Formats: sequence, C-alpha cells, structure tokens
Amino acid sequence: MATMGLSDKLDARWDSVKRGMTEGLGSSSHSSIFFATHPITAASARWPFQVFLTIIVAYTLCSGVLSSIAYQTHANSASLGPFQYFRLETRLTRNGSTGEAIWSPGVSDFGIIGPSGCTGNTALIHKMSHHHEEQLWTPQDSFQIGSSFVIGFSTPREMDGWYLRTASQGGSEGADPSFFTVWATNEAPQIGDGSCGLARDGENWFVDATTIEWCGATWDRVGTPKWRYTAPIQSLFMEVPWWDLLALLVDLPLERGRLETFLLKPAWYTFHFWWILPHLFIGLSALLTVVSGVFSNKPIAKYLPAPHKTLALGFGSAWLSAMLSACFTADIPHLVIEVLFASVPLLWQAVWCVFQGPKFIFGLWGFTLLDLAIWGALCFWMWHSVCVNNTGLIGLIFSVGIPIGRQRALWLSKKLLRQDQMRYEGLWRTLMANKDGVACIEHLTKVVRMIGLDDKNYCRQHNRLRADNLPPQLRAKSMSNAAPNLAANPLFADLGRMYLQGRPDSNSQVTSCNQLYAQAALANLLLSERVKVWAEMSQGMFRVDSEGSEGQKFAKWRDIKDDPNMVAKVHWTHMKRHGRAIEKLLRSYQNSPSKLLDISRNSVIFENMTHLTNCLGIIVTDENVRVERLKNRLSPDYDPEETEGYRDVCINLRIINKQAQGVGAELHICEVQLLLLEFAALKTFQGHQRYVSARNTRGT
Repeated sequence: MATMGLSDKLDARWDSVKRGMTEGLGSSSHSSIFFATHPITAASARWPFQVFLTIIVAYTLCSGVLSSIAYQTHANSASLGPFQYFRLETRLTRNGSTGEAIWSPGVSDFGIIGPSGCTGNTALIHKMSHHHEEQLWTPQDSFQIGSSFVIGFSTPREMDGWYLRTASQGGSEGADPSFFTVWATNEAPQIGDGSCGLARDGENWFVDATTIEWCGATWDRVGTPKWRYTAPIQSLFMEVPWWDLLALLVDLPLERGRLETFLLKPAWYTFHFWWILPHLFIGLSALLTVVSGVFSNKPIAKYLPAPHKTLALGFGSAWLSAMLSACFTADIPHLVIEVLFASVPLLWQAVWCVFQGPKFIFGLWGFTLLDLAIWGALCFWMWHSVCVNNTGLIGLIFSVGIPIGRQRALWLSKKLLRQDQMRYEGLWRTLMANKDGVACIEHLTKVVRMIGLDDKNYCRQHNRLRADNLPPQLRAKSMSNAAPNLAANPLFADLGRMYLQGRPDSNSQVTSCNQLYAQAALANLLLSERVKVWAEMSQGMFRVDSEGSEGQKFAKWRDIKDDPNMVAKVHWTHMKRHGRAIEKLLRSYQNSPSKLLDISRNSVIFENMTHLTNCLGIIVTDENVRVERLKNRLSPDYDPEETEGYRDVCINLRIINKQAQGVGAELHICEVQLLLLEFAALKTFQGHQRYVSARNTRGT
C-alpha cells in the first residue's frame, strides 16, 4: 500500500469515523447504537433520532423566541389589570398562626404599584417613567377586615406590583405576615356585618385556588410574596399566566412601619440568561447535530463538528448562561436556588456528551434521575407538592425505552440463530454421549491446563520496546544483545530510535490501523505457511471447492499438497475486512485498535479429537510461534451461549521466527481456530448470513 501511496488511508478513514462519520454503525439496530463507542454520532444519522431532535429544535427555539417576545411585551406594558379592588390576605404569620387564629392582616398599609413605579405615597421604587409621572395613585377607599387589607379605586387600575408597611405598634412583630396572597377584582365587595371577611379556616396556608368567592365578589389571585416566570410556549397549549406564584415565606423586617415593595417585572439579565438563552443554545446545537447527521456520509461531513461535541457545547453554554443568571440575580435568593439546582442536569449532560461511550445509557439515566429528583425537590419546596418536569419525563422514556429495545434486539438475534444453535448443541450432545468422545475431550482439557494459558490471559497488540528509552545500564545490555541486527535497520539509528526485536512494550499499544494491517499482511503470509506445516503433521484438513456438488468438501493437506490443482481450490481464510474492523472498534472495542487480534486468521479442521489435540501440542511446541492466549470452547465447562452453541479451540499467537523479525511482524498477534469436521460442516454460507444479521441486530 505504501508503494501505491495508500499508506495512510486506513488511519484517515478511522479518523473520519471518530470525527463524526457514521461508517461502521450503519447496519446496527437502533437500540444497539447507544451501547457503541459513538452513540450520539451514530444516532444522529438515524431518522427517528433526527425527528426527535427536530422536535427539540422546534420546542426550544420557539420557547426562546416567545420568551423574548413575552419579556418585551410585559416590559412595555402593565403587568396585570386593570382591576378596581385589591386585597391582601394574610395566611400565615411570623409566630405560626393560621386560619381563624389570624385576627388582622398584620400590616399598617397596603397598595399597588402602577406603571409609574411609585407607591400611592409617591415613594420612588425605581427610576420613574416620564410617561406615567402623573399616575401617583392613592386608593379611594381602604380598610381592614379579618385577615385582609382591602383597597378600592374609583376606576380600574393596572399594576406592576404592590407595597405594604409593617405594623406600627411595638410588640406586633409576631403578627407580621410570613405568607400572604394578593387578590384583585372588578366587582364591589359586599361587606355587610363583616362576617364574610373572617379568616379562612380548615385549609393549609399554602393551598389556594386561582379564583375564590369572598364577600359577594369573585377574586383573582395576582400575587404572593415570591414568584418565578413560566415559559410562554406553554400558552400555545393552555392558558397560563406569565408569573408563577410560589408558596414561599417572606421574612419582613422587624422595624415597625417599614415600607416593603414587590415588583413583578424582572430585570433583563434575570430573565434572558435563564429563560431565553439556554433554550436558544440547546436548540441551535440540536439543529447543527441534525445537519451533521444528515450529511454524515457526505464529503461535507469533514467540515462539520462532531455531533456529540455540538450537543456538549449547547448544554455547556446553557449551563454557563444559567450561572450568569445566578450571579446577576444574587439579590433574589429563591431564583438563585432554582437556577443553581435546575441547571445541574445541563452540566451533567454536557460532560457526558463529551465522554460518550458504551456507557452512554448510564449517563442518560443520571441526567433523568437528577432532573426528576431536583425538580421534585424544587416543586415541593416552592409549592409543597410533587411535580414532574417534561425534560425528566422525556429522559425517563428514553432511559427505559433504550434498554428494552436492547433486550428485544438480543432476543431477536438469538431467535435468528436458534436453529443453528440447536444443531451445534445436538452435535455436542452426540460427542458427549460417546465414551471415546468424552475421553478425548477430557484429554484435551488436561492438555490445555498443562499449557497454562486460558481465555483470561491479557492479550493486546503492542509496539516494540525502544532501547533508547531504557535506563543506561539496561540499555547497554539490550543493545549489546541486539548489535548483530542493527545493520539491517540503519534508518532507526539515523532517527535516534533503537527498537528491540521480539520485545513488546507493555506501555505502548498499537493505535494505528495502518500499522496494524501492514503487520497483519506480513504475518498472514508467514502464518499460512506454518498452518500448512501443522496440518500436514496432524492430518489437518482445509475446505476446498466442491465444484458444484451439494454440501461442503474438505481435504487433508497431506493428500493434496503436491497437487497444484487441488491446492488452488483450497479456501484460505481472508484477512478481516477494513469495514468489519471499524465495526468492532466502534461496537465492542472502545476505539482501541490494539484489541483487534484476528485481522490475520486461519483455521484447521480435523476428523477427530485426537488429531485436534495433537495439532494443539504441535503448535505450542513450535519454536516459530509463541502462544499468547488459548480459548478451549470444547471444554464441558464452556458456556455455549457465548457463541450460540458453536465450539472450537481458538489460539492467539505470534510468529516469532527470523523472517517475522526481519519484516517487523513478530509482535503481531494472529488467530488460529482448530475445528472438528462436524462443526465445520455446519458452518454454511446461509448460516453465516444469519450470523451477520444477528450480529448487526445486537450491535457486536
């Protein structure tokens, strides 16, 4: 490949996949992609996820735009009204009195703040608008009755807030309202003997309707001591006010006759940094993710950011905007608490999107549980009731739906292979029913145990150890042993890098697909020659062209090795396809090329267990190879569910002879399978197609 100018194509292809190209996951089922190493990248190219993200884009962008419009509308007009009568009703006092135990409102004055921003006593609340300087409203009538303070005007008036003064008498601090409700109406109340104005009893102080009947008039709730704001997009589906009144207590000053004001309109930074910008950031990032997904397999994809990084930037920007809102709104503690806690899931998802991987589902569960728990706690704190946030509910649906879909995919994959598995297991039962077969299987198990290797042995593709990185004393010793080989690689000396042949560096795994396939191509040539030797010595067989006859044909190598026509008909195992290697990296190997141990692979078939065991002994004692790992799937202790009933002896080894060292392939790990003829005969083309379908369904 290097001579043809293609030496970097594999790494370039792999880099494009890691940047956002969806190659390698296109054939996986919808549920399995969320358990791959690039779940967000893979999902962004699937139409169901694109539809979902498009809905998110529409919702968040509309919410942000409508919130901005709502702010401008309310900022340039009166907040509520017009109403002619207003009433402050104390529901809880500082000393804990509620219901009929409250005999007065606990305030010496109450009034509304008009568009001018002033109280009726002309006390300046904020910079007066010159458009309303004449609107210094003084109530025409005001009186206290029961737990209420009522004011009335000759004509309906608009309001932007209200004010009150604490009681003027000394020792009245305990009667100060800790929670009150402000009501408004355009109907004249009928006080009569005053009995209708007595404090309500038998209700919790935080329980209130949006409208009530009081002294012959219908009153609308327009205020409480503290409030937040709602997303205006909700008004498209239901009638909701912009102000979300809360059941939070107020701590009035102990100073008697002290004026306290309550302005409904928020500062621009309070509203924009929490109710507008986060929606826009998430919406725009979701939109760009959809675009990246749609063009993921087009040349333009290399100019687009990776979907997971785009979403991480969106969630991260939303969280940063929330933090700015909290900083600018430090004088409104309950809004700061809401923003700080409610934004935690945003930060969680931003971090989890950056470090996407096979455990993405755990991140999604974390986001869901955080959102549900935080909003459940906030709702209980703000309204003394439990509520569910829409975001958490959507997260819950995905958190439950994805694992269910995953289990369904696994079930379907097993269903596809059920008939093949039954054939393999039937064959195994036949072997175990034969005394000679059992004896051979037990002998093989003992041989494997004597070898001392099993499928738990650590096995990775490593680079050669660099002598120039060793301590001086050890380097000198290593270089003296390697001196005869230095002349073969003068370029290494020119580069100042001296590698030790046959010595893997445990701290340096192969990360280049180009390097891996270059090694595999050389190792595969050498492995093929060793496999022929082993097959000849152990009466091993290979699959050959059946020339149109039904069924499969196998021939012993010792019988055909001298016949060029028969040798040409042997079906040698091909190296692993590049596309399949990328699939395994994404689906199972966490993007680590060093875990690919079967790029160069081969197999030998045997008529009986005796020949197979002999071959295993020949391989282990062959000085040309070093066995690194051994999987004995022909053991009675092996769980056949791992391979749907299929069994063999799988060997991972390295070719370590002079030829391999000379071409730099002595560290490359290959795979050799030793099969019984009966199992090999069941491996048909149709069976392989079913296996591929099942593999894609479960995403492995």
